[in-house]
Amino acid sequence: MGEFVSMGFKKNLGQAKNHIKYIAFRQRSDGKHYGLFNDRSNNVDVYKFNKSLEDKKISHSSSAKIHTLMFSMSGDEFKKSGFQDEDYKTMVRNIMEDWQLKEGKRVDWVGAIHFEDGHPHVHVAIKSTYKDRDGIERKLNLSIGREEREWFRKQFREEKDQIRGPEWNDRYRRGRNKGQSLDITKQFVKNLKFQIKMRQLEAEYEKDMEQLRAHRRSQRRGR
Repeated sequence: MGEFVSMGFKKNLGQAKNHIKYIAFRQRSDGKHYGLFNDRSNNVDVYKFNKSLEDKKISHSSSAKIHTLMFSMSGDEFKKSGFQDEDYKTMVRNIMEDWQLKEGKRVDWVGAIHFEDGHPHVHVAIKSTYKDRDGIERKLNLSIGREEREWFRKQFREEKDQIRGPEWNDRYRRGRNKGQSLDITKQFVKNLKFQIKMRQLEAEYEKDMEQLRAHRRSQRRGR
């Protein structure tokens, strides 16, 4: 059992738009999950959201156009927890609402569920502007450090437990002791695949972090 959260950003407008199209239209393993959702709708207009990224506040080449998040768990955990599609959406909506309340920022975000074998996950893209408590629109500079990522990971864990109930872990452990879980060898292989995928995602996260550090170093040298 576990959860994985990655964070990143896209500065190039074309790359940001392509990312939105990718998460919205990429072929799902079950052949039926397409499109975007947000806090208000299950059917967000992809092209309208992309058009909104052509914003003067974030038009400079050094400005992120979107910030990205990904929430993932193993397929085994998703199945054993009895989660449904709408549960994943509920979790992400609650996490995003809690984050906005914590930060005092109202953002425009979209999400897409990808039910890949072994690690069903949700991509989230946040437009890099926000409205503060006074309704003034500003440029969003979202920290993608480990502290912020751990906050999202903790919230993800709490949201999972909220839906399946606090007694779920005890039931899961009892089920394993009674031989009701998957065959040990199959379980090992599933968990190994999940861990390999998570390490790949960790590497991508570290690459984004290095890009950010290099950008900040270049800014300091230019002063």
